[in-house]
Amino acid sequence: FMATITWTWWINRQGTLYWNLDPHPFWDIRCSPEKRNRTVHILKNCSIVGALTILQQLAKYESQDLAGAPSFLEGLITALRPWTFPAILGPQLVLLATLRSVLHEALPGYATVFALLIALIAIQAAANLVNSYVDFKKGIDKSETAGDRTLVDGLVSMTTLKALGSLCLGFWLSFFCWSLVATNFSSTVLGWATTGTLLAVGYTAGPAPLKYLGLGDLTVLICFGPGVIAYSSAVLIGTIRLEALILTLPAALYVVAILHANNYRDIEVDKQGGARTVAVLLGPEASLVYYKGLLAAAHILAL
Repeated sequence: FMATITWTWWINRQGTLYWNLDPHPFWDIRCSPEKRNRTVHILKNCSIVGALTILQQLAKYESQDLAGAPSFLEGLITALRPWTFPAILGPQLVLLATLRSVLHEALPGYATVFALLIALIAIQAAANLVNSYVDFKKGIDKSETAGDRTLVDGLVSMTTLKALGSLCLGFWLSFFCWSLVATNFSSTVLGWATTGTLLAVGYTAGPAPLKYLGLGDLTVLICFGPGVIAYSSAVLIGTIRLEALILTLPAALYVVAILHANNYRDIEVDKQGGARTVAVLLGPEASLVYYKGLLAAAHILAL
């Protein structure tokens, strides 16, 4: 159905094929408005099909009457945790709206913007995989209590998980290197990208994992808030706008609240594993107050 709609309305609209509209790619400023409009709808339909496919697989995995072990695809979805990607996409979409509609900044072509978003998703996925690996190796994720079922249920092998992590990290590092060259080795791009990468990996890995030192919430705030916004702004427009940092802060606070809610659920498990998350340090009652404070701050800043 989606293929028929896409072909009839957007690829071959009124008998004029998409690629015959003009010789310019859709990210070129010389591209016609009609071609840009069709491109948006074609990409939208492809995204819908992709999202429905993921949801179908998730629903299949969650079904209680599955015969046999989950498929390899279901293992990949569980390992990568695509349902967490809105955490990085949310602040970025607010940033794009702020730069274009509020500050009236000229943005680069679609290719650069899409590559940036995919690269940020890649580093988040890499951080998710590192977190799964370290928590499993430390014995925090156990079959009886783990919220992350990737390794405890054998959904993917340790080798596959390492390969996925390397692939995601490699894509991010490739974009990181490109962004350095494209911005003439901007110190802002170099500094924030390096800091963000170290924080993302060091959240659970390294000699002093930040999650286990009560610094997880601060790390997430930097990685999903001012740090990544400063990096993205420098890549997109060559500078950092204070308005963009302020207007994206509510979205970052929501991400911290999501993390804290997850850690609140795992207080007892983290205690047993020696993880000193903010939820563990505060205790159940103070954690709820802290959680409500994060949500209230996000709402107030948004207003």
